[in-house]
This record gives sequence, structure tokens and C-alpha cells, in this order.
Amino acid sequence: MTNNSSYTLIGNRTVVPSADLSDATSAINVKGDTRKGAPSSGKRAGMSILSDQGDGTYKEYIALGAAATDKWQLVDGSSQVTPS
Repeated sequence: MTNNSSYTLIGNRTVVPSADLSDATSAINVKGDTRKGAPSSGKRAGMSILSDQGDGTYKEYIALGAAATDKWQLVDGSSQVTPS
């Protein structure tokens, strides 16, 4: 599991190791704080991230919900990752 503060950014997108997407306990799958003025560093429906595939390539995913086990969908719709 990776600590959310250790994720890097490319532009304004968070870069997440691909293994973290499928781990419901990883920092990227913890529900975000959506209160006004809150840091919002967690999963929110509609947020997008870049998944580091480990071979020098990245895939962009969109969160389909805010719960830890809600799916991540590849932006082209070709696949989903379900955290467990």
C-alpha cells in the first residue's frame, strides 16, 4: 500500500502504481474529504488519475464512485479495475 503523500504528479494528475488501483486499502481508494476548503486527497466520483503500468507507459482512469471498492474505468471504456 502506498501513502497518498508519496504519489507523484504529472501536470495536475496523480500518478498511481497500477497495483494500488486494485487494492481497496490503498491511499488512492480512501474516500476523499469533499468539505469546502478540505484537502480532498482521496477518491471522489469522477476524479481521474494516471496509472503507472511499470513499463514506461501510463493509462488514464476515472473513478466511478467514491467508495473504496467502487470501480475505476479506463477513459476509453475498454476495461475496469475493481478494488478488493
